[in-house]
Amino acid sequence: MQKIIFVIFSTMVLLSCGPSKQNEPKKEEPKKDSVTVTTTETETADSSTLDDLVYEGVGASVLKIESNARSQAELKGRKEIIKALAADAATLLKVFIPAQKGFFADNTDADDYAKKVEEALNKATTLRGSKVSEYSQSAKKDTMYAMLEMPLMNGYEEIERAIIEVGQKENFLKTEHADHFKAAFKDFFLAEKKKLLTEPS
Repeated sequence: MQKIIFVIFSTMVLLSCGPSKQNEPKKEEPKKDSVTVTTTETETADSSTLDDLVYEGVGASVLKIESNARSQAELKGRKEIIKALAADAATLLKVFIPAQKGFFADNTDADDYAKKVEEALNKATTLRGSKVSEYSQSAKKDTMYAMLEMPLMNGYEEIERAIIEVGQKENFLKTEHADHFKAAFKDFFLAEKKKLLTEPS
Protein backbone atom coordinates (compact mmCIF):
# COMPACT_ATOMS: atom_id res chain seq x y z
CA MET A 1 0.00 0.00 0.00
CA GLN A 2 2.81 2.36 0.90
CA LYS A 3 4.52 1.57 -2.41
CA ILE A 4 1.33 2.46 -4.31
CA ILE A 5 0.98 5.77 -2.43
CA PHE A 6 4.66 6.56 -3.09
CA VAL A 7 4.26 5.82 -6.84
CA ILE A 8 1.13 8.01 -7.08
CA PHE A 9 2.84 10.82 -5.14
CA SER A 10 5.96 10.61 -7.32
CA THR A 11 3.86 10.70 -10.49
CA MET A 12 1.98 13.80 -9.29
CA VAL A 13 5.23 15.58 -8.46
CA LEU A 14 6.68 14.83 -11.87
CA LEU A 15 3.54 16.00 -13.68
CA SER A 16 3.38 19.22 -11.70
CA CYS A 17 7.09 20.02 -12.29
CA GLY A 18 7.17 19.30 -16.01
CA PRO A 19 4.77 21.93 -17.38
CA SER A 20 6.12 24.67 -15.13
CA LYS A 21 9.56 24.21 -16.65
CA GLN A 22 8.13 24.18 -20.16
CA ASN A 23 6.21 27.41 -19.53
CA GLU A 24 9.25 29.29 -18.23
CA PRO A 25 10.09 32.20 -20.56
CA LYS A 26 13.01 31.29 -22.78
CA LYS A 27 15.99 33.59 -23.00
CA GLU A 28 16.25 34.90 -26.54
CA GLU A 29 20.00 35.02 -26.98
CA PRO A 30 19.96 35.95 -30.69
CA LYS A 31 17.94 39.10 -30.00
CA LYS A 32 20.41 40.19 -27.35
CA ASP A 33 23.26 39.64 -29.79
CA SER A 34 21.56 41.63 -32.55
CA VAL A 35 20.95 44.55 -30.19
CA THR A 36 24.60 44.54 -29.20
CA VAL A 37 25.74 44.56 -32.82
CA THR A 38 23.38 47.43 -33.70
CA THR A 39 24.64 49.46 -30.77
CA THR A 40 28.23 48.84 -31.77
CA GLU A 41 27.56 49.87 -35.36
CA THR A 42 25.82 53.04 -34.21
CA GLU A 43 28.69 53.93 -31.92
CA THR A 44 31.16 53.36 -34.74
CA ALA A 45 29.22 55.62 -37.11
CA ASP A 46 28.87 58.32 -34.45
CA SER A 47 32.60 58.22 -33.74
CA SER A 48 33.36 59.41 -37.28
CA THR A 49 33.48 63.19 -37.45
CA LEU A 50 34.58 65.84 -39.92
CA ASP A 51 37.91 65.86 -38.08
CA ASP A 52 38.60 62.48 -39.67
CA LEU A 53 38.39 63.94 -43.19
CA VAL A 54 41.57 65.27 -44.80
CA TYR A 55 42.84 66.38 -48.18
CA GLU A 56 45.72 64.19 -49.29
CA GLY A 57 48.57 64.48 -51.74
CA VAL A 58 51.59 62.36 -52.65
CA GLY A 59 54.76 63.83 -54.08
CA ALA A 60 57.75 61.96 -55.53
CA SER A 61 61.31 63.06 -56.14
CA VAL A 62 64.30 61.33 -57.75
CA LEU A 63 66.91 63.77 -56.48
CA LYS A 64 69.92 61.96 -55.05
CA ILE A 65 70.53 64.13 -51.98
CA GLU A 66 67.97 63.03 -49.40
CA SER A 67 67.26 66.48 -47.92
CA ASN A 68 66.63 67.92 -51.39
CA ALA A 69 64.57 64.90 -52.34
CA ARG A 70 62.33 65.39 -49.31
CA SER A 71 61.82 69.08 -50.05
CA GLN A 72 61.01 68.38 -53.68
CA ALA A 73 58.62 65.57 -52.75
CA GLU A 74 56.85 67.82 -50.22
CA LEU A 75 56.45 70.56 -52.81
CA LYS A 76 54.93 68.13 -55.30
CA GLY A 77 52.68 66.75 -52.56
CA ARG A 78 51.36 70.26 -51.82
CA LYS A 79 50.64 70.72 -55.52
CA GLU A 80 48.57 67.54 -55.42
CA ILE A 81 46.60 68.91 -52.47
CA ILE A 82 46.01 72.15 -54.40
CA LYS A 83 44.63 70.08 -57.29
CA ALA A 84 42.27 68.36 -54.86
CA LEU A 85 41.17 71.72 -53.41
CA ALA A 86 40.58 73.14 -56.89
CA ALA A 87 38.55 70.11 -57.96
CA ASP A 88 36.49 70.34 -54.76
CA ALA A 89 35.89 74.07 -55.27
CA ALA A 90 34.71 73.46 -58.84
CA THR A 91 32.30 70.73 -57.76
CA LEU A 92 30.88 72.87 -54.96
CA LEU A 93 30.50 75.99 -57.10
CA LYS A 94 28.58 74.14 -59.81
CA VAL A 95 25.97 73.15 -57.24
CA PHE A 96 26.03 76.28 -55.06
CA ILE A 97 25.75 78.97 -57.76
CA PRO A 98 22.44 77.75 -59.25
CA ALA A 99 21.00 77.21 -55.76
CA GLN A 100 22.09 80.64 -54.41
CA LYS A 101 21.85 82.96 -57.42
CA GLY A 102 21.30 86.02 -55.22
CA PHE A 103 24.98 86.06 -54.21
CA PHE A 104 26.26 86.17 -57.79
CA ALA A 105 26.10 88.36 -60.87
CA ASP A 106 23.58 87.25 -63.48
CA ASN A 107 26.23 86.34 -66.05
CA THR A 108 28.34 84.19 -63.66
CA ASP A 109 29.57 81.02 -65.36
CA ALA A 110 30.39 78.24 -62.89
CA ASP A 111 33.05 76.65 -65.13
CA ASP A 112 34.84 79.96 -65.73
CA TYR A 113 34.64 80.79 -62.02
CA ALA A 114 36.06 77.37 -61.07
CA LYS A 115 38.91 77.70 -63.58
CA LYS A 116 39.94 81.08 -62.16
CA VAL A 117 39.69 79.73 -58.59
CA GLU A 118 42.07 76.92 -59.59
CA GLU A 119 44.52 79.48 -60.98
CA ALA A 120 44.33 81.45 -57.72
CA LEU A 121 44.94 78.32 -55.64
CA ASN A 122 47.93 77.40 -57.79
CA LYS A 123 49.55 80.71 -56.81
CA ALA A 124 49.45 79.77 -53.13
CA THR A 125 53.00 79.46 -51.78
CA THR A 126 51.99 77.83 -48.51
CA LEU A 127 49.06 75.72 -47.40
CA ARG A 128 48.33 76.37 -43.74
CA GLY A 129 47.76 73.15 -41.85
CA SER A 130 49.31 70.82 -44.41
CA LYS A 131 51.92 68.43 -43.03
CA VAL A 132 53.88 65.36 -44.03
CA SER A 133 52.29 62.23 -42.62
CA GLU A 134 54.90 59.81 -43.97
CA TYR A 135 58.08 59.52 -46.03
CA SER A 136 58.99 56.37 -47.93
CA GLN A 137 61.40 55.18 -50.60
CA SER A 138 61.00 52.90 -53.58
CA ALA A 139 62.49 49.42 -53.46
CA LYS A 140 65.48 50.61 -55.50
CA LYS A 141 65.84 53.61 -53.17
CA ASP A 142 66.01 55.96 -56.15
CA THR A 143 62.71 57.75 -55.44
CA MET A 144 61.57 59.55 -52.31
CA TYR A 145 57.83 59.82 -51.62
CA ALA A 146 56.17 62.29 -49.28
CA MET A 147 52.58 61.71 -48.18
CA LEU A 148 50.91 64.97 -47.16
CA GLU A 149 47.67 65.62 -45.32
CA MET A 150 45.65 68.77 -44.76
CA PRO A 151 42.72 68.95 -42.32
CA LEU A 152 39.34 69.47 -43.95
CA MET A 153 38.67 72.89 -42.42
CA ASN A 154 42.10 74.22 -43.37
CA GLY A 155 41.26 73.18 -46.90
CA TYR A 156 37.90 74.94 -46.61
CA GLU A 157 39.64 78.19 -45.63
CA GLU A 158 41.82 78.02 -48.76
CA ILE A 159 38.79 77.33 -50.96
CA GLU A 160 36.72 80.13 -49.40
CA ARG A 161 39.59 82.61 -49.67
CA ALA A 162 40.13 81.85 -53.36
CA ILE A 163 36.41 81.95 -54.19
CA ILE A 164 35.97 85.37 -52.55
CA GLU A 165 39.15 86.85 -54.03
CA VAL A 166 38.30 85.69 -57.55
CA GLY A 167 34.62 86.50 -57.17
CA GLN A 168 35.25 90.10 -56.22
CA LYS A 169 38.05 90.60 -58.74
CA GLU A 170 36.03 89.20 -61.64
CA ASN A 171 32.70 90.65 -60.43
CA PHE A 172 31.18 87.18 -60.09
CA LEU A 173 30.37 87.67 -56.42
CA LYS A 174 28.26 90.61 -55.29
CA THR A 175 30.47 92.51 -52.84
CA GLU A 176 27.61 93.64 -50.63
CA HIS A 177 26.70 90.00 -49.96
CA ALA A 178 30.21 88.75 -49.13
CA ASP A 179 29.59 88.18 -45.41
CA HIS A 180 26.28 86.41 -46.01
CA PHE A 181 27.96 84.36 -48.72
CA LYS A 182 30.63 83.17 -46.25
CA ALA A 183 28.04 81.89 -43.77
CA ALA A 184 25.87 80.21 -46.43
CA PHE A 185 28.80 78.65 -48.27
CA LYS A 186 30.32 77.26 -45.09
CA ASP A 187 27.01 75.66 -44.11
CA PHE A 188 26.75 74.18 -47.61
CA PHE A 189 30.33 72.89 -47.49
CA LEU A 190 29.82 71.21 -44.11
CA ALA A 191 26.53 69.64 -45.20
CA GLU A 192 28.21 68.17 -48.30
CA LYS A 193 31.13 66.78 -46.29
CA LYS A 194 28.85 65.24 -43.67
CA LYS A 195 27.34 63.16 -46.47
CA LEU A 196 30.73 61.46 -46.82
CA LEU A 197 30.45 60.21 -43.23
CA THR A 198 27.14 58.46 -43.90
CA GLU A 199 27.89 57.00 -47.33
CA PRO A 200 28.49 53.22 -47.30
CA SER A 201 32.16 52.35 -47.72
